[in-house]
Formats: sequence, structure tokens, C-alpha cells
Amino acid sequence: METISYILKSAAILGFFFFVYRLFLQKETFFKANRFFLMFGLVASLFVPAIVFTRTVYKKALDLSHLNLNELETNTEIPSEITHFDFWQLALLIYILGCVVMFFNFLRKFYTISNFILKNKKIDQAGFRYIHINGLKTPFSFFNYIVFDPGQHSSKELQMILNHEQAHAKQLHSMDMMLMQLMLVAQWFNPFAWLYKKSLEQNLEFLADASASKNSENVKLYQLTLVKAATFAAAPALTHTFYHSFTKKRILMLNKKSSSSLNQLKMLLILPAIAVFLYSFNVRENVTYQTKVSPKITDGVTQDQTDKDGFKTTEISKATAISTSSTASPQKVMTSEKNNSDNNVGGKAFQKIIPNTATKAEIETIAADLKENYDVILKLNSVFYNTSGEIIGINLEVKDLVGNNQNSYSVNQTKGISEIVIFRTEEGQFGITSATNKVVQGNGAITDSDERRAEMQERREEMRREAETRREEMMKNIEQREAEMQKRSDEMRRQMEERRNERRRRRANNTQDSAAKFSLDNALYILDGEEVSEEVVNKLNPEKIESVNILKGKKAQALYKDKAEGKSGVIIITTKVE
Repeated sequence: METISYILKSAAILGFFFFVYRLFLQKETFFKANRFFLMFGLVASLFVPAIVFTRTVYKKALDLSHLNLNELETNTEIPSEITHFDFWQLALLIYILGCVVMFFNFLRKFYTISNFILKNKKIDQAGFRYIHINGLKTPFSFFNYIVFDPGQHSSKELQMILNHEQAHAKQLHSMDMMLMQLMLVAQWFNPFAWLYKKSLEQNLEFLADASASKNSENVKLYQLTLVKAATFAAAPALTHTFYHSFTKKRILMLNKKSSSSLNQLKMLLILPAIAVFLYSFNVRENVTYQTKVSPKITDGVTQDQTDKDGFKTTEISKATAISTSSTASPQKVMTSEKNNSDNNVGGKAFQKIIPNTATKAEIETIAADLKENYDVILKLNSVFYNTSGEIIGINLEVKDLVGNNQNSYSVNQTKGISEIVIFRTEEGQFGITSATNKVVQGNGAITDSDERRAEMQERREEMRREAETRREEMMKNIEQREAEMQKRSDEMRRQMEERRNERRRRRANNTQDSAAKFSLDNALYILDGEEVSEEVVNKLNPEKIESVNILKGKKAQALYKDKAEGKSGVIIITTKVE
């Protein structure tokens, strides 16, 4: 169950990073910062679920000091064990099988590209290893290996492609993709992990485009080279290719104005999400139950501490006080003892209570304490829990080495069992039993445990009041967080509206510049099938343009014959139908 919990928490953290990137960072041009953010998300999804904060809560324990355990009924019947179907074990098995399939698929891809690189001749130049493959339609790179066909491209186009793939190699983009592939092995079931991979891949292409366009003499020619690859062939897995299906996005990002560095502060939006996640799922309560007792003197030394409620936690040499911790519900492990006189041959009197929510580790702690301080061996043969963490089946054996007594305790049922008591009386009687058995009071009369039930009822009422108080505090915290989130949401909407207005103003101011992009010296202009002047085109609203095609040379002569003669080219503009 803990493994499944960790896996689901890891998937949730990755989802948080994906949503923050998709909503606030994807359209920004600080690609290096975005790369760091996405890679940090991969690392955080592995380590953040393992961070656990602990807070200690002190509570009053049941006072069992008045009980006389001389005549407790011991349970020695061992019913047949019940096999319980565990859904979480089945889920974990399915998850592991999926991981195995994904891992072997990853190895297959890695072997394919490695084998391809090893069997082809390589040319070393300036720290890169070039591989020429005739007939290769899609150039690609893998670490510092760049694979391409020189005959498929003109010299200028080839140089642009090489600049792009060299940027991938220099910036170690293949390392990012390898780590992402390994994350998919662990989170194959998480749809956000696959979308995360796509976003990571797009950002790496934006990075390479930005670097290549800076080294290109003609940025427009670089964009035309991208457009030329509207139809592309598939490249091997785990590699970076110049041609992608999201070419339009790449061109838009190349022409986009650089984002303000202040926009990088939007990355900090991930911090509140992680904080709420840790507070909700990774805060573990360390509950210490205190009993109201009188201080005991051992070897002439009295050690006791008093809390604010007047309950004392007394520390006694050769005695162990045990507290437990849990992320789900408080556990109870209580220790009480009665000191015998030095000449008591039955050994030191004690009683140990195993709560119905004790873990295996806690039972082993009790067993170690029994063996060290009371010469009692406690053996746990089996234990079963329900989904609430309560014990529903257990098989125990206890042996008193002082009196050479041995008992066993076994129970299997569909609901949580009662607390289990292991005891030794001052007279040397030893046993193990359920805490719901009848007890002998101090006056020796046999009565039902009415007083115990009354104490339990009082304790339940106290726990109910505490739960109600915590619930009210939690609701207040939730309301405060909702108000804060609403405030941040309104602020972000306001900022987005301001950015939209700013873009509208820029489009209005740049209408002339946008229209001028379609102009060529001494060109023939065709607007919706009719020849128009350059002045008409310059006055055209770019938002009404649906498509622009540029024809030169023989294609222009073939379509427009005499009209295109003496012209540098033909610009065909089609407007949107209103």
C-alpha cells in the first residue's frame, strides 16, 4: 500500500508541474528557464512524495492501573486462518508488469538507434560526429551524432539544419529525452506524463530553433526551410529531428517578441501547489498517549514530567514507554507495570496492551521490550489488516521464561479486533487475552467491565470533540486558502486581459509592417483572383488574409504568362470569406 501511495503521489506532483507549465509558461520565450522548470519537475516527482513532516500530539490514555489481571481469561483456541483478497497487491502487480514492458521497449529503442550509429561510417568534425545516409529524408541527432543526407538539401538549407542539430548536441537535449523516457517507464499509466513528454520535446525544439536562427544570416529563409517540411518522414525514437508536426508553433515562437524576465516569476506558482500537497498528504502525526499515574521510585530516583493538562509522563528505569506514529489514524501503545518485591519468584508483574491498529514494527518493538525487561518471548506468526489499518486477524505465541508458561492467541474476523493484553500478575500468573474479558476488581468481586466501558465512552466523547475542533479549524483553513486562490486567479485574469489588449494594440500599430511582408520588388499581385496594385496590398488588413502563396520563375510564367513577364514573382493573396 505504501508503494502504491508513493507512485500516485509522484504522478500527482508531475501533473502539478505540467499544468503550471501548460497554463502559464508554454507561450513564453524564456526557453532555457522552461527547460530547467520541466527537468526540475521530473526530479521533484521522485523526491517530494518521500518528504514527510512530523508533528507530536499528546493525548490522554486509558487508565488501566485499577485492573487486576489475576483471573483474565486466556484464549488458546486457534481458528483456521482466512485468506483475504488484497486489491492493492493486484494493482501493484499490474503496475510492475507495465513497468517491465515499458523498460524492455525502452531498451529496444536504445538498441536500435545505437546499432544504427555503430554500423555506419562517422566523420568527426568540431566535436560532432556526422553520418551521411543516402536517401534519408529526415535528418536527426542523438547526443553528438548528427545523421543527414547532403543530397536532399541545398547548401544554405543544409547549413541551417546542421545549426539546428548542433544546438541539440551542444545543449545535451538527448539527456533530457532519455530521463523523460525513464520517467515514462515508471509512470506509464499517467496520461500527464505523456503530455509532459510532448511539452518537453517542444521546448527543446524551441531552444534549438532560437540558437540556429541567431546563427542564420536569413531568418526568413530558416522559416521557409521549416515550412518546406510540411510533409516529413518519421525519425528513430529517442532522437531529435529538424522536421516536426508542430512546425507552425515553432515559426510563431521564432517571430514572437521576447517575454519579460518578470514573467519567470510565474514558475513560483508551483510552490503553493506543492505546499498544499505536503500539508494534505505528507504530515505524519506522532501521537504520544500519557497516563495519569503517581511517580514511581526505582533505585532511589524519581523521574516525572507534567503536561499542561495535569497528566504525568513518568520515566522509570528498566521500563519502556512506547509511542507510535501514523499518517492515517492515531495508534495506541500503552505500558504499565507493577513492581514485585525482590523475593517474588514469579518475576516482575506487568501488562502490555497491543492496540488493534498496531503495525508489525510496533508489535516487534513490544516483543523486544518483553524479552529484555520481563524474560518473555513474543512471537508474531501472522497478522492481517483491513483498509482502515485495523487488525482483523492475528496469530501470536508467548512464552514466560521465568515461570516456563506458554500461551497462544489467534483470532480472525471481518471487523477490527479488540485490544490484546499480555500480562503477568504479582502471584506469577501469566497469559494473553482480549481486553474485553471480565476482570477482577481490587476487592476481589467478579463484575463486568462496566467501569471500563464508561471510561471508553468518555474517551470516545473526548476524541469526538477533538475531531470536531480539528474539523472546524480545517474548514477555516480551507476557506482562507480558497479566498487566497480566488484572489490570485482574479489577478492572473487581469494580467492576461492586459496582455491581450497589448497584443491588439501591437497588431493595430504593425498593420503596415505586416502587409509589407508580402511585398517583392516589381511583383505581380493577385487578390482573390484579380490583379491589384501594391498600394492595395499595403492597405489590406492582415487579419482578413486567409493564405498567401508566392510563385517565381517557370511556375509564375506558366500560370500568368504575359502578366508575369518582367516581374520578380507573383504573390497570390486569398482573403477570408465573411
